[in-house]
Amino acid sequence: MTVAWGSSKRGRARTGGMTSSRHVTFILFAAILSVPFVSIYIGYAIGVYMMPANIELPDSGVIIGPLRLNYTWYNTHNLSVTFGGRLGNNMFQYAALYGIGKANGLRPLITRQSALVAIFPHLKTRVTSQRRPGDYWPKYREMAPYRFDERTFNLNFMTNIELVGFFQSWRYFDHVRADVRKQFTFAAGLELEVTRFFERTQRLYRDGMYYVRGDAAKSPLQYVGIHVRRGDYLHQNSIEKGYTVADSGYIERAMSYFTTKYHNVIFVVCSDDMQWSRTHVKSRTHLVVYSPFTETAALDLCTLARCNHSITTVGSFSWWVGNLAGGETIYYKDFPKRGSWVASIFKPGDYYMPQWITV
Repeated sequence: MTVAWGSSKRGRARTGGMTSSRHVTFILFAAILSVPFVSIYIGYAIGVYMMPANIELPDSGVIIGPLRLNYTWYNTHNLSVTFGGRLGNNMFQYAALYGIGKANGLRPLITRQSALVAIFPHLKTRVTSQRRPGDYWPKYREMAPYRFDERTFNLNFMTNIELVGFFQSWRYFDHVRADVRKQFTFAAGLELEVTRFFERTQRLYRDGMYYVRGDAAKSPLQYVGIHVRRGDYLHQNSIEKGYTVADSGYIERAMSYFTTKYHNVIFVVCSDDMQWSRTHVKSRTHLVVYSPFTETAALDLCTLARCNHSITTVGSFSWWVGNLAGGETIYYKDFPKRGSWVASIFKPGDYYMPQWITV
């Protein structure tokens, strides 16, 4: 009995030693494996501590980091925009809607009540009969007008979103610029009326004393569109912001730029104050014609878009004149007025196209 008892104790001692050895090995192995994870955690903690405070986001869940996204939801949710203002503003809103949607994997959706649907029949968005399809969706509100907000390219595409603002920057749709330009092709009825106007203008130019002879006659005819906006810009509030440019001599300087550079020039004037334009926008040496479409903004825009070059005044309608026409675009260098609240938020590089010219 004594021998048997002693053998049992020795067996237990050996078993206990083996167990302790395994524990030590496991602990050492776990410690070695934990080193990189501990290092990562320490680095993350330091990074969080050193980062500046987060800026306030417009709505919870609208902006989201890519690591939290479920990409099976890509291109399954909608993006709409609250249309506001007139034609030029609506075009900015649509272009931003399309560009932001493409950048985020959200499907653009607009209301059938939008004036753009009748003017531009080739828009590449789904159309709904709802007056405001995103009324109850989470809202993304632009931070400030006249500047680009890069956060719009990191929206949460796992939810429907409504854009609220004017989004007046070419950067929102620069990656789809050619696509947007094709979509802003005018309806056939508008194009036909404008074609007839240009045919009459060519006959007037050919039959008048403006026809250039000699070597200069070989130069191609250049149509230069001039958009003159006055109307609401004559209000004191607009004057204080620097919106009024027509009385500054700017138009004369811009016209001189084109007549100096090109031999055969026809100026095409569209305005919400055609009486003022007929009196003040003139040329002694070149033909100036005035739009007959004074009551229809879409026809004026179609007319100016048909020109080779543009002289713009302040405003979103003028901006699209220059963008759609292409060629050389002149813009007013002294907008906005220094010291105005518009000047404090306005970012020229986000608003004006880089190739445009200021005089």
